[in-house]
Amino acid sequence: MGSTTDELPHGGEVPGRKGQWVLAGFNGGGMALSFLLGKGVAQMVRDDAPFEEIDPIIPRFFKTTEARLAI
Repeated sequence: MGSTTDELPHGGEVPGRKGQWVLAGFNGGGMALSFLLGKGVAQMVRDDAPFEEIDPIIPRFFKTTEARLAI
């Protein structure tokens, strides 16, 4: 089980690491969200699109940012 300090999964391009992607930290019970976020990360990789331009149904607070990683 991967845990995050804010109890939200991480998804998207790793800040400061162009071409590296993350889809992790579902905190056990959040595994139901993995398919939804996986769809978004796949769309980012396929279309070379930023998080803000993917399917709007994917919650924006899942985006991996420097601030979230610093917590």
